[in-house]
Amino acid sequence: MQRVESGTTDEDPYTLLHIIGKAGSQSLALLVSRYLTVGLDDSDGEDDMLRRLAIQILGQWWKRRDVFESVANAALWTRVRM
Repeated sequence: MQRVESGTTDEDPYTLLHIIGKAGSQSLALLVSRYLTVGLDDSDGEDDMLRRLAIQILGQWWKRRDVFESVANAALWTRVRM
């Protein structure tokens, strides 16, 4: 898990995030939430899919209501800075 958290793994981050989400261990919510703002400034990049998966994991699969407000605030803040 330390390698996932530090980003020093050779594995595909999307696959790892998907596995974490399906495992349902909400103790990893902080790790998953790190991806909520990834790629906001470049929505055409690969990071966009990581962000979308993080939103799906936290909001849809794990039913965490706080995720939607967090994402909306991050997106608004990004637009204001542009």
